[in-house]
Amino acid sequence: MSRNIGKKLKKFRNQKGMSQLELEIKIGASAGSISRIESGKVNPTKETITDIIEGLGLNVLQVATLFNIRNEEIPSVMDVTKDLLFSSDLNYILQSSVNGITKKLDLLASVILIIEDDRLYSTNFTQHWYTTAVTKLLPKSFSTYSVSLTEHNDNACVESALSNKSIHINNLHRATIHAYSRKTTKAISRLIGFKSGIILPIYCHDSPLGSILFCKSYEDDFEVEIPMLRTYTNHIAAAINNANKLYELKNKLNRMTS
Repeated sequence: MSRNIGKKLKKFRNQKGMSQLELEIKIGASAGSISRIESGKVNPTKETITDIIEGLGLNVLQVATLFNIRNEEIPSVMDVTKDLLFSSDLNYILQSSVNGITKKLDLLASVILIIEDDRLYSTNFTQHWYTTAVTKLLPKSFSTYSVSLTEHNDNACVESALSNKSIHINNLHRATIHAYSRKTTKAISRLIGFKSGIILPIYCHDSPLGSILFCKSYEDDFEVEIPMLRTYTNHIAAAINNANKLYELKNKLNRMTS
């Protein structure tokens, strides 16, 4: 058990860019104690684990992963999806999709892209301190940017949506090619501090609805977050599908009564 927790703590510490000595000083631990914990040579006390969690600033999902807690047992995260599933407002669903989980998991940002006809449109991105700055870097409105599903298969967001597979990226241009210029993408990447991202497909009843990009400010494989993000993305798909059905039903009723 101690070796398993130690390996996870080491990974989280490296992600934070903190040395063993820096962490020891921050939590007031003795020299060499973090090394012994990470190597599995000693079992950390509950108090020490608590100090390390606070010292590293781990989010709720990272803490859950540390103790092998299942996704469905994390109410503070899964509650984010309840509002989506009970809403019939598509605009609310799309914006909430890129706000709620991003902040809960301490991610850098997320962008949701929706399929319309034969194109994939960037509809919403996380509302953050950099939102205004990003929009000012774009020559036109954010929601008007799109890529072709048939001609732009080298765009990672298109690839994910069509293949129903997750795609890891370390270069933001892979997700924006054919939509933004390389120069604009580079400026955005520097502004928000992009280092790595994971793109997940949004599918419902075997039909692609779009894709969603989650970003981090450090290089990572998203191993910890992927199970949760897949569940979350499935809920997004269900919410979008429900909202679309309700919209179609309302239109049908309006036509019948007009």
